[in-house]
Amino acid sequence: MIKRVRKRFIMIAMIAIIICTTILVVTINLVNFIQVDQQVDRILNSIANNNGVFTPKPGSMLGMGGRGGAPQEMQYETRYFSVKIGTDGSMQTELTHIASVDEDAAIALAQEALEDNVGLTSYIDTYKYIVYSGKDGETSVTFIDCESRIKMLRSLALSSLGIEGVGVLVMFLIIFFSSKRAIQPVIESSEKQKRFITDASHELKTPLTVIATNMDILTMDLGDNEWVQGTQKQVSNLRRLVNNLVSLSRLEEENTMLAEEKFNLSKAVRESAEPFMSMAEFDGCTVKMEIPEAVQITGDESMVRQLATILCDNAVKYVSKGGDIGVKVEKHGRRAVLEVSNSCDDEIPKETLKRLFDRFYRADESRTKEHGKSSFGIGLSIAKAIVEKRGGKISAMQDTTRRVTFRAEL
Repeated sequence: MIKRVRKRFIMIAMIAIIICTTILVVTINLVNFIQVDQQVDRILNSIANNNGVFTPKPGSMLGMGGRGGAPQEMQYETRYFSVKIGTDGSMQTELTHIASVDEDAAIALAQEALEDNVGLTSYIDTYKYIVYSGKDGETSVTFIDCESRIKMLRSLALSSLGIEGVGVLVMFLIIFFSSKRAIQPVIESSEKQKRFITDASHELKTPLTVIATNMDILTMDLGDNEWVQGTQKQVSNLRRLVNNLVSLSRLEEENTMLAEEKFNLSKAVRESAEPFMSMAEFDGCTVKMEIPEAVQITGDESMVRQLATILCDNAVKYVSKGGDIGVKVEKHGRRAVLEVSNSCDDEIPKETLKRLFDRFYRADESRTKEHGKSSFGIGLSIAKAIVEKRGGKISAMQDTTRRVTFRAEL
């Protein structure tokens, strides 16, 4: 459990950091692009208002967000050209302020730009242009070469992404090495809980043994007595609960040593299921076991037998009257799958299916069959702990026919 809590803590922290840094990087780059784009628009409008000539006003701060012209040095840094289209369709180019564009290229770009409406600005490749009408009725198209600005924007974007990546990596290392300290209160609380369960279980065993012995003596003296039998039944239930709690506590310990041996899964499941299937057949249920021969896996055989016992016991308790139960084993590569299913009268909500593996949770006590057994709602918690201890998964699902299936991947 501690490992899961630590992984979840790291995952949530990293997701929050990645979202925050990504929003920050995107915002910085977006604001920078908007500022550069607005600066280019102001320069284009300045050229358009001066009949195709860039004439900055002395001391103006256009390049820094002002509304006037532009700093005087900017006219030497800005590469631009214009194309005038006369009323007769003739084209005249002004290429004094750019060297990388010839007359044919300028005319081709202007013809492409004329497809837009007059007064609108847009981009063609690395050029931004404005189409406007002159005082003499001619149409003019002015282009600014934005290649250097685009390279600057791209460089900033790549640099910020690189810095974000390095920052996220550094934060991951910091969170990873400090996460154990961050969840230390959870670790201490869990350890205290496990210690309490173990200590309480040992303390309860002695009085339960004494009570059971006394009841046996009373049975010899009094014979069959309903009060003695009731007490014996409750003592038996308490013993089973104590043993289950101890088993669950040990399974959830981080340093629990597990057996590593190759064994016959088919044989283990079949032998564990047969007593419960016989009980189900006696009650009029149909039993179907699909267990191929000699499915071999490596692990702890006693735990797998306990898992199969818990799932089969659960199926027998909650199968519909006269219904059917299925036990199935499959092999998928290195993993084996154990499925135990049973017909059900009621439709189980999805939220309830998710909670079936919680400790002491029982969806509906009234559905438990009367086999002289009681249910504490802890068996499926043990099943989940067994599967997850081996790195597997267990789930509960219900299909459209209301059939409930427990699937454990080993």
